[in-house]
Amino acid sequence: MRKGHASVIPLAYLRWINARMLAALIILITICSISRGQSIQRNATVSTDGSGQFTTIQAAINAAPNMSVTKYYIWIRAGCYMENVLVGEKKHNIMLIGDGMEKTVRL
Repeated sequence: MRKGHASVIPLAYLRWINARMLAALIILITICSISRGQSIQRNATVSTDGSGQFTTIQAAINAAPNMSVTKYYIWIRAGCYMENVLVGEKKHNIMLIGDGMEKTVRL
């Protein structure tokens, strides 16, 4: 592959990916592209100390609009979040962004 050119993966190789894996992959790609210097407008902020709109990731996801056609960015500040997070079928285009792998932990 030449430098600066993306590779294309044939769909036949992706048949084993289910919807949840695909959603996780899209989130990962979005986080990587944002970390390259793109600025984003945060729709919600989660922090354990209460300085954001929400103290749990689940509460921020629940507050996101259903069937959204635009991206809904949830910024997760550094901290340890001990919760199971469920994204409902009607929650579309939710992007979770954190302060970094070493700073934001979901247990």
